[in-house]
Amino acid sequence: MEHISPTLDGLLKDNRLRQGIADYQVFSRWPSIVGKPLCDWTRPLKVVDGVLWIHAQNSTLLHHLTYVAPKMCARIRAEAPGTSIQRLRFTLREREQ
Repeated sequence: MEHISPTLDGLLKDNRLRQGIADYQVFSRWPSIVGKPLCDWTRPLKVVDGVLWIHAQNSTLLHHLTYVAPKMCARIRAEAPGTSIQRLRFTLREREQ
């Protein structure tokens, strides 16, 4: 029986796929990245060109998030090594567009 590791390594040689996996680790780790209070009121939507789009429940929270964005970015890079995420954008829209 063969191990799956060599097969996965071959598939992940495509840098875009590897980068996508690194970027989307943020979605599964969101609660540990932002903590319980913010996790209940925010949700990552998508990653486009190094920008993570985040849904905020209301405009007051969105305003607050703009101030803590640098700390959130640092935390994201610590929790998801290899991510291409460099900036955060916040939106009140609940769906990605």
